[in-house]
Amino acid sequence: MTGTSRLRTATGTFVWAAVILAVAFWFFFMGAASETAWMESLTGDGTGPAVATALITVPFLLVLLGVRLYLFRRERVGVMLGWAAALPVSIGLYLGAVSML
Repeated sequence: MTGTSRLRTATGTFVWAAVILAVAFWFFFMGAASETAWMESLTGDGTGPAVATALITVPFLLVLLGVRLYLFRRERVGVMLGWAAALPVSIGLYLGAVSML
């Protein structure tokens, strides 16, 4: 993909990461509401759904990073900026989810 700007690449990466986070945290709230046994058995302190969400979200975010770095080889800085901008959002959502349990 040639001719893309750094800002456009960063924005696209951030949007894809936000979509992944939205789906993952929808999964968290559904899992927390259903109180599945495998989620609760992950930890002993009741944060099993939050840990399960993190375990599911992190590989998808890493795959997103790899794919975007491959597609936009010349705009690696833009990809890294967009991906890094999504990390504080995901950490904030995770901490908020843990505090809700």
